[in-house]
Amino acid sequence: MQLKAAPINCNIHRVGTVPNYYQGPRVSRTARRTVNQQAAFSGESRQSATDGRARRTVILDAALKMFYENGYSATTMQQIADEVGILKGSLYHHISGKEELLYEVLLRIHEGFPKPPPAKKYDEDLLETIRGFVYRYVMHITQNVASAAVFHREIRWLPPNRRSVIVRKRDVNDTYLRHAISVGIERGIIPPSIDPKLASMAIFGMANGLHVWFQEGGAISSEELATTYADYAIRLLRY
Repeated sequence: MQLKAAPINCNIHRVGTVPNYYQGPRVSRTARRTVNQQAAFSGESRQSATDGRARRTVILDAALKMFYENGYSATTMQQIADEVGILKGSLYHHISGKEELLYEVLLRIHEGFPKPPPAKKYDEDLLETIRGFVYRYVMHITQNVASAAVFHREIRWLPPNRRSVIVRKRDVNDTYLRHAISVGIERGIIPPSIDPKLASMAIFGMANGLHVWFQEGGAISSEELATTYADYAIRLLRY
């Protein structure tokens, strides 16, 4: 009688395959569906946030236009809604009211101003650094006449707490220019007879008044005007 060897039960897998017991926990269809729904919702949320920011930008642009053309006090929320092309009530999904619109418009104006050069620039030609700063500042004013006009005409309508925030942002450039002039006096580059405060006020007063008369496409271009005003500033400091 011949004895037959009992069949050996062993799991033999093709090279490159992984046994089932190494595949990790199985994920149910319900779990997979939940994960997919969450991913879709996340994508929709990001798109919604992007659309919300874009709509807010359109609203701020419309508010700026209305404030520039009509003045803050004479502008109504209905006019802004009509300019945007939405119902008046829909504005309040994006902004709390007209005062917040003015505040946001003025914040955006100052975020766009050229930043003062870093302090290390003082080690280079200080007068040329100041010239470049004035040039960029004037260029910004001439390219954003409506924004400059709304700032200078309408900031008075903000309550003190919000007005102080805008004023602090405005004063960054003034602080820089006064300090740069003071450094120039200490180094003997600028005459000691120059008062940094008055000189800074004169330069900014000259530039900030451009919104009253400058027109794009007029007899003088933004570049020509910026170059001329920057030269005037340096002549003032060498007086």
